[in-house]
Amino acid sequence: MSNASMFFEEYKRNILQSINTCSLGRIVSINGNKANVQPLFMMKTESGKLLKQTIINGVPITKHCIDDATVGATVVYIAAQRSIANMNGSNFIDPAAHSLMSDNDAIILGVL
Repeated sequence: MSNASMFFEEYKRNILQSINTCSLGRIVSINGNKANVQPLFMMKTESGKLLKQTIINGVPITKHCIDDATVGATVVYIAAQRSIANMNGSNFIDPAAHSLMSDNDAIILGVL
């Protein structure tokens, strides 16, 4: 593989790893219908050191998961396509924040 090919493969990998979609986490605390979640996938620095990701605070728990969502439970969460900061029931959401697929806009979809 040429140096150019290796560069673009690594570049593609870095971009794909930075897009938050569906992931696994552990509930570290619960407050009502929201949880603080520790992502389980670690990140690797350029020097190869493994680091834990930052805890995601205030992750909404979907209604069907409330009974099974307990501290220590492994959960499946997704990052909403756009910011859910202004979410209010089923009303339309003002897209004041311009974040895309951020872990800060995570929603718990399931408990394993």
